[in-house]
Amino acid sequence: MRFLITGGAGFIGSHTAELLLSQGHTVTVLDNLSTGKKENLAFDKKVEFIEGDVKDKAACERAAKGQDGVIHLAAQVSVIHSLENPAHTHQVNIDGTLNLLEASRKAGAKSFVFASSCAVYGDNNQLPLMETATLKPLSPYAVSKLAGENYCGMYRQSHGLKTCVFRFFNIFGSRQDDTSPYSGVIAIFAKRLLASQGVTLFGDGNQTRDFLYVKDLVKVLTLAGSHPESFTGPAYNLCSGKQTTVNQLFAHLSKAAGKSVSTQFAPARTGEILHSLGSYQLYGKVADSLGAPFQPTPLEEGLRETVRWYASR
Repeated sequence: MRFLITGGAGFIGSHTAELLLSQGHTVTVLDNLSTGKKENLAFDKKVEFIEGDVKDKAACERAAKGQDGVIHLAAQVSVIHSLENPAHTHQVNIDGTLNLLEASRKAGAKSFVFASSCAVYGDNNQLPLMETATLKPLSPYAVSKLAGENYCGMYRQSHGLKTCVFRFFNIFGSRQDDTSPYSGVIAIFAKRLLASQGVTLFGDGNQTRDFLYVKDLVKVLTLAGSHPESFTGPAYNLCSGKQTTVNQLFAHLSKAAGKSVSTQFAPARTGEILHSLGSYQLYGKVADSLGAPFQPTPLEEGLRETVRWYASR
């Protein structure tokens, strides 16, 4: 199959491209390089790269033409940025998603995989979070992802486009940007630990997250792109089903890095949820499709591999 990956030069997108190519598919990447890097795609010269923005309708149509499947990962992903600049988040995450859905419909794509977020649940105490839990988005970012889910549902209902929606929890692994103030906590902690620098924990460190290794996530995305008929529900969680405090995470990373550094605490960030834990019943469906058991990678194993990658840079 021919696949288009938006945001394909980024952290998750490049892992998705790598797996699809290993499966014998053809890959085109659309990325404006605002956060993605061409070096993330250096593993294979077969990737067709198009520098462009999902806010540009014409660019979306050019990229989607002739594609069998579309995996839409391009997004403005920072909760903090969305609170500071909600209009930009709307343009990228809502207008951009609509542009790509329409381009995919016109191109006759057989599948459309959309990256949503556990942020749509908000600070919800119905843990572990089932896909049927009450949705309480607390930030423009979360609202934009929920709007994208609804647009996917509408295109499936009204136009027959086989959309598959996945709510990402906290994804980590190699190639995750560690240079931005909006980077994921694992990337930031790993960078500072390896440099023997102290770290700042926001809140009391007892807030919890559900961390999933990127290589587990992309197995599901590529499966959905190839077999969208197996994922017909409104949305699916992509998570580990295990709850980890930020303090525990820091301890695991310190062990993986073989370092001990000072820590300090700062006020909790506005708009960020306190506790997150997903239900991962999705993996039963994935196992049925693969014909083999499927379990998320243990957190400490994924962290060791991630720290090794950062240390090698």
